[in-house]
Amino acid sequence: MLEGNRKILIVDDEADNTKYFRRVLEWNGYCCIIAEDGETALRKTSLEAPDIIILDWLMPELSGIDVLKKLKNNPQTRYIPVIMATGVMMESNNLKTALEEGAADFIRKPVDSIELTARVNSVLSFTLEHEEKLALEKKIFIEQEEALRREVISKEKELVSNSVQLSLNNQLVTKMIGEIEKIVKKINYNDKAAINRSIYNFRKSSFEMNWSQFEMQFMDIHAEFSSFLRKNFPDLSSNEIKLCLLFCMNLTTKDISALTFISYEGVRKARTRLRKKLALDSETDLIQFLQSL
Repeated sequence: MLEGNRKILIVDDEADNTKYFRRVLEWNGYCCIIAEDGETALRKTSLEAPDIIILDWLMPELSGIDVLKKLKNNPQTRYIPVIMATGVMMESNNLKTALEEGAADFIRKPVDSIELTARVNSVLSFTLEHEEKLALEKKIFIEQEEALRREVISKEKELVSNSVQLSLNNQLVTKMIGEIEKIVKKINYNDKAAINRSIYNFRKSSFEMNWSQFEMQFMDIHAEFSSFLRKNFPDLSSNEIKLCLLFCMNLTTKDISALTFISYEGVRKARTRLRKKLALDSETDLIQFLQSL
């Protein structure tokens, strides 16, 4: 039996009916609330939040069907199961109307006490099972969301760590190239040109290799980022989109300079050009804007 502390709102304009329903249901352990008309029923539903409503069809002023419609149109009461009760509207088309308007069941008067208890128990059992199913689905959804959130955080941490490591590697490469360039100044023209070509090719290959690794990790987390920029800001060049990825990571100008082999001042100028192409006003932070995409 499902009674426990379950509350049932009995809505009927005839006192004899409400007394009978109350006596049967309270004997079975339910807590009963009485409403003599439709308006009172709506008010008590909002105040008491009953677990189930037994609703008389024919009542003055506001009929049971009108009350049912109002209950189902209210987000706070639409999920409360309603059993329609009537001694007059007992045809199959009446049953069809009640069910289409959202009634959970339909009972004919005069009501047998065993049938009344059985129907109430049946509706509450179904409601309880539905609530448990929804609760389980919600729990699973929350757990999946949490697992996904932890995975994204882990990947973002890994991306930041790798970007910093790439920055340090490129700083070493830049330092080494600087030392080679000092040596180049001391040798003949032909050798100097050959070494300069080697330096250029090495710098280009190093950037492309590092960028490929970085972009792959970034896109694993933010798959739509580049495509969104290309679609909404078609004037952005490929290099500017790459800079947007780096700015989105909230890397320092120094780190971006090391990663891209662009001078510190060059990165600052690129930031200014990006703001103009993205049509950002002076109050809008570039990094926060990119991170919101």
